[in-house]
Amino acid sequence: CDYLWAHFPECAAAGRQRPGTDSLSFLKRVRAELDPFINLIELGLHNLE
Repeated sequence: CDYLWAHFPECAAAGRQRPGTDSLSFLKRVRAELDPFINLIELGLHNLE
């Protein structure tokens, strides 16, 4: 979680304090960043079949 948090601009604004494990907004942000990559991988795997 620390690694991911450090890559978002909010990290600097929060004094480099990591979000709580129940921080829904942070988790949604991570998911929004990962979804395009997951879709690309799924498409690639589908094309291999």
